[in-house]
Amino acid sequence: MQQDRYSLALRALHWLTLLLVIAAFASIELRELFEKGTDMRNGAKWIHFQFGALVFITTLARIWFKYQNPGPEMIAVAKWQANIAKLTMVGLYICLLIMPILGMIIVAYEQKDVSILGFNMLNLGLAKDKVFAHQIEEIHETLGNLFLFLIVLHTAAAIWHHKILQDNTMMKMSLKP
Repeated sequence: MQQDRYSLALRALHWLTLLLVIAAFASIELRELFEKGTDMRNGAKWIHFQFGALVFITTLARIWFKYQNPGPEMIAVAKWQANIAKLTMVGLYICLLIMPILGMIIVAYEQKDVSILGFNMLNLGLAKDKVFAHQIEEIHETLGNLFLFLIVLHTAAAIWHHKILQDNTMMKMSLKP
């Protein structure tokens, strides 16, 4: 029997991921409101680190649940649309996994005394290398911009399916019973 929706677990994790990503982006952008070195700025960065780690954990859970129960088939669309949809999804998952890892690498190589979800990054035993950390930070930020683009593309496609095509694509991920 073909499913018409993703499992409740996947739908809940999808929306939780969105909230965590918004919180991670907001907290790192809000840090700009505070002077460098202040407790408020450091607090905003600390919050960003926590949300980033939660995004990573949530994404691992999503992948596990998706592997257990892949969900409904994609609706019939032109091959180019299906390819863009698949590439977008792969890109989103890559960003969701790689960005938090890069963030943890940055913190570890900056030798910041930061605890991420209770794990102190100094315990990794890596030598301080601010140049390498800065290079990774540039990649992290570039990937963040790509991630925002993919989120907008994903959202626009969902709205297009819902409003223009009037198909059930958005219902597949809806939390409504």
